[in-house]
Amino acid sequence: RRRAEEHSFAPAALRFRCLSAGDTALGDACYDMVILNAVLEHLTPAERVQLLPALWRALRPGGHLLIHETPNRLFPVDRHTTGLVGLPWLPVGLKRRYARLAGRLPADTGTTGFFRTGIHGSTIFEIRQALPRGEVEDWSDRQDPDHVELTATGRDRRSAEQLCIHLFRT
Repeated sequence: RRRAEEHSFAPAALRFRCLSAGDTALGDACYDMVILNAVLEHLTPAERVQLLPALWRALRPGGHLLIHETPNRLFPVDRHTTGLVGLPWLPVGLKRRYARLAGRLPADTGTTGFFRTGIHGSTIFEIRQALPRGEVEDWSDRQDPDHVELTATGRDRRSAEQLCIHLFRT
């Protein structure tokens, strides 16, 4: 809401909803845009499979579902939560053990708590699979030629990181 005010969006034109886990009662064709900013990675796989189609149904024809700041599990380094190399590629059980052994996850963290940490990002393939086939126009690979890749800290990416990014884009 604060950002909307900072950018002079008319408050009457915006509706904000905060959902609890499992809440999928959003209505049909009610919204022009739904934004998930740093949300998807904190949901369990079952919650994702329920929520994404509900959000899609809540969009008006021509509406947009914007998924932003969700770690890509295809990238070899977990930059979002642990900083561990190889973690994103591991199955969930091994991922939990690796994070615990590295001291990045408390030993008493249960399965749901593990997902709530944000360690288990998503892939574009998971997102596409949860949404209706033939209705989705994927803009995830559109590039702005003037955009410079930066890490969360704002530093330029190292050449190895740039190579990985290039490999996973193709």
